[in-house]
Amino acid sequence: FRLCFEVDAEDALYYLETIMYICFMIDIVITFNTGFYKKGYLVMKRKEIILNYIKTWFILDLMASFPYAWVVD
Repeated sequence: FRLCFEVDAEDALYYLETIMYICFMIDIVITFNTGFYKKGYLVMKRKEIILNYIKTWFILDLMASFPYAWVVD
């Protein structure tokens, strides 16, 4: 709604939006530390986790969670 109609976030909406941005950014950090399954085996090596995440969901997660309102203003 705010993006389409260029309405400023005020009061509770501002705080809710800020909390959502922070939660999505924390999700990216957590995903960099979460193992994944490869060919039926759980991979827990940090380097492999990071490479797998960057190759798969990182770009989409970054675009979805980037705080545009903080940067564009």
